[in-house]
Amino acid sequence: MLAEIYVRKSQHFSNPRIIKWQPECLFCKGEMLDIQRKSSQCDPWDTLDSVRGCTRCGWHMAWRCEVAVLGPKQIENTRYYAAVASLREFDVSDVNAPLDELGSYLLAKSQARLDVHPRRMEELVASIFSNDGWDVSVTAYSKDGGIDVFLERGTERIGVQVKRYKHVIGVEQVRSLVGALVEHGEIKGIFVTTSTFSRGAQQYTQHVQTASQPFLIELIDGSKLLDALAVTRRDRLYQSLEEVPRTLAGKLALIATYVADASPLWPPGGQRDWWAPRA
Repeated sequence: MLAEIYVRKSQHFSNPRIIKWQPECLFCKGEMLDIQRKSSQCDPWDTLDSVRGCTRCGWHMAWRCEVAVLGPKQIENTRYYAAVASLREFDVSDVNAPLDELGSYLLAKSQARLDVHPRRMEELVASIFSNDGWDVSVTAYSKDGGIDVFLERGTERIGVQVKRYKHVIGVEQVRSLVGALVEHGEIKGIFVTTSTFSRGAQQYTQHVQTASQPFLIELIDGSKLLDALAVTRRDRLYQSLEEVPRTLAGKLALIATYVADASPLWPPGGQRDWWAPRA
C-alpha cells in the first residue's frame, strides 16, 4: 500500500514527503483533514506525529517524523514512518449490506453504485433524506405503484422514485413518476438515479403539468446523489475519524531515512539524499 502511494502520486519513489502532505484521498479525491498533530522529545530524537483522514469517505493515514543530530560531525538524520488504512472488499449487491458501511464504500468507490442491490439503494436514499430531517417511509419492494419512498415534513409530502440504472434516464421514465404521483394524489416528486438524465427529461420537468395542476419534479443524478450522501455523513465521519489514532497505534513502519550529509552508514547518493527501503 505504501508503494502504491509513491507510484500513483509521484514519479520519484524516493521522496517520502508525499506521505506527509497527501492533499487528497486516494480513493474518492476528498479533502484530507488533520485529525491529530503532536510533538514529543526522547533524546536525541525530536518526534512529530500526525494523523490525517478523508472528510468524504473516512480513509485515513498516519505518519511520524523523527529528527536528530548525531555523531561527532553533528549530521542531521531524519526518519519517516507511515501507516495507511486499506479499503476492504465489500459486497454491494448484498441486500443485507449495512447502510453505514455501504455509504462509506460508495463514497470511496463511486462506480460500485451501479452494482448495489436495488432495494438497498432505495433504503440508502431514504437514509440520506432521513439524515436531512425528513420523515421517511419506504414502500413495499414490489407493487409500490411507482413510488419507492415517501418524504414528509410538516404539511409537505413528496414521492420519490429510485432507479439504480446504468443508462441515461429519458422522458418516458420521468413521465412514469408523474403518473405514479397522480395515482397517489401527490404533486411533488423526486427522481433519483445512479446514472444521468437526458436533456429532454430535464426540459420536461421544467413545465410538466396535467389538465388540472402543475407538478414539481426534482431530478437527482448519480453525481448529486453522492454529494448528498457525503454532506449527510460528514458529522459522523468526523466523529469516527477521532478513533483513528488509536486504531493505527503500533502500525507505523519505517519507509524512508534522510541524511543531511554523505555517510557510509547509508546507501550511496551524496549529500541531501533520500533513501527508501524497498516495499
